[in-house]
Amino acid sequence: TRTTCTLGLHTIHHSHHDQGGGGGSAPGSMKISGTRVEKCGQRGIEGKYCLHFHLARDCPSCVFENNAVEYGHHRGITVHGSHRTTVRGNVVWDVRGANVYIEDGNEMHNEISYNVAVCPHSLSDPILQGC
Repeated sequence: TRTTCTLGLHTIHHSHHDQGGGGGSAPGSMKISGTRVEKCGQRGIEGKYCLHFHLARDCPSCVFENNAVEYGHHRGITVHGSHRTTVRGNVVWDVRGANVYIEDGNEMHNEISYNVAVCPHSLSDPILQGC
């Protein structure tokens, strides 16, 4: 039985490569599939997103697939500085902010397909004002 709420969960895959251009480590991989992630992200704090590929560079083994992201507080799924990732078949429900977010716009060859994003709140809602 859960007795506390863990508001603010975020998952991140970050490549710890050498910022000085001297090579560094391999980017690694991350796969999250068939998982429910709820009450995630931290509103107003950069980088604290529900599911997040962060500077993974070329990462064809980075996959977010068939997940449910619910009641997020800051962006549902983020691809940042990562290439050849897969974001497929996810459902994003009631996330404040962008549901699927490509952070810089220079991310290339990512497959983002068959995802569903739902905001159940009207923009005219006096309290929630949409998502």
